[in-house]
Amino acid sequence: MSVKIASDDGSVGHHGFVDALVREYLREDKEIAAVFACGPKPMLKNVYLAAKEYETPCFVSMEERMGCGVGACLVCACSVGGHYRHVCKDGPVFNAEEVDW
Repeated sequence: MSVKIASDDGSVGHHGFVDALVREYLREDKEIAAVFACGPKPMLKNVYLAAKEYETPCFVSMEERMGCGVGACLVCACSVGGHYRHVCKDGPVFNAEEVDW
């Protein structure tokens, strides 16, 4: 597999967002077992939606502010499966299907 770069201004690589490249990979290779992504939440949501179109499991590393790192301060709480989870102790990687976007 080759590395492809996306930039929203077109200064490097693909002119556009990374979810377009995810769709391209999934369209070309039906054997991809899963998609793993990290980055800002709007991008993660779009990568998840692209993977969902191709019925490919997607796992995302959530980026939330962390104050204590042990789940006590609740700063890094995010909604997953209708419940709040702590990114610092329950994640940071979650099944994108379960994240409450």
